[in-house]
Amino acid sequence: MSWDVVVRIGNSDIFAPISQGGPVLGVSFDRPEDPFLARESVLNKIADVLGSVPGNTACDLLRAAIAVYSADLLISRRYASDGWTRDINIYLPVTSLAIWQQAGPLLTELLTFLSGDRWQFYFREFSAEREGYKKLPENLPEAVSLFSGGLDSLIGAIDLLSEGKKVALVSHHGGGSTPKFQNDLFKCLKDEYGEQVVPLQFYVLPPQVPRIDSDPDNEDTTRTRSFLFFVLGIAVADTLGTGIPLYVAENGLISLNVPLTPARLGSCSTRTTHPYYIALFRELLQALNLAHPLNLDYRFKTKGEMLRESKNQDLLRRTLPLSMSCAHPDNRRLENLPPGGHCGYCFPCIIRQAAVFESGMPDAAYDHDIFHLPPLSRSDKGKDLRAMEIALERFSQRGEEKAVFDVLSSGPISPDELSQYIGVYCRGMKEIAKFLRSNKDE
Repeated sequence: MSWDVVVRIGNSDIFAPISQGGPVLGVSFDRPEDPFLARESVLNKIADVLGSVPGNTACDLLRAAIAVYSADLLISRRYASDGWTRDINIYLPVTSLAIWQQAGPLLTELLTFLSGDRWQFYFREFSAEREGYKKLPENLPEAVSLFSGGLDSLIGAIDLLSEGKKVALVSHHGGGSTPKFQNDLFKCLKDEYGEQVVPLQFYVLPPQVPRIDSDPDNEDTTRTRSFLFFVLGIAVADTLGTGIPLYVAENGLISLNVPLTPARLGSCSTRTTHPYYIALFRELLQALNLAHPLNLDYRFKTKGEMLRESKNQDLLRRTLPLSMSCAHPDNRRLENLPPGGHCGYCFPCIIRQAAVFESGMPDAAYDHDIFHLPPLSRSDKGKDLRAMEIALERFSQRGEEKAVFDVLSSGPISPDELSQYIGVYCRGMKEIAKFLRSNKDE
């Protein structure tokens, strides 16, 4: 079954695709009474904070990203014939048809790799009806950094600010406990670095589509969230001017996200900052004439190395417990706990604990002690730990000389960077193994 996602801009946009007999989902912008209005105010927020807005092509890309994210959330994988791979057609109005038609295959390849779905884009000409650039105020940020509220993004922000840069910290949330962690960290960074810190926190959710009890819940795999996050950063960078860089702070082990078990091969493992995705995103920016360098300065470092080498150790010590790394911080409600804590047993929580292990820094509390009260290996709470143990055992038996096969199992990597990614993968696995052994030896 193929889904048609129709993007419309403004009340005069009455476009409707020729019916293929499949379901249709609308995603609308600047149409206040439309029931399929995307829930966001990105351009208004950018204009309020920076005094201007992105160029037309960056705005096209922003609407594309919101439409893709909306489709990803609203179309359940249960509808797919194989329970995973969806067929999604996006009908998108753009201001430069020729540019987008040329860039379309790149966009399709990028999203297919990222989400594991089959995407098809149909572009049509759209004339922008909004004010052009306003005069930018002085003393604007000289860099943009993605800021999720996680530990990696916190270290990235601290390091940039420690260099004296004025930085726009771009965050995204859809509600829940995430805004609290971001805001608490914003305050700490502002207290330390003052006007160098320019927070830009965006709320983005898909249209609020009416549902009935028999409908599947919203899809929770959300593989395209990183595409939206990257594009939000590009929209801010484009507002600030040509050449403004976008920084993405992510450790190399998480970027590779080597499947821990055969069941997690392919897009079943997230590819949020995988090197191949990054390469495709850079190519897409080039095809769209969006000249913004994409910097991943920690791609060859483990999380522990990022922690130990951070440029303001005192501030990191004070703020580390406020950061959030858990994969599902709001699931605590299921255990009658307030939202917004670390579960302790998910893959990101295990990686975080291993990184913090030797630092001597205080950390946030974890709901579950996976060592003294380990979850059952076949339970939902025990599956990540068990998969991690299997992967470590395989890594130990095969030896570092065969790590290349593990690294390449998650996707293509440039030969120029392969040896460095193999290195960070091996060091990252050893970092986790040392942590797990230390707790078992107690």
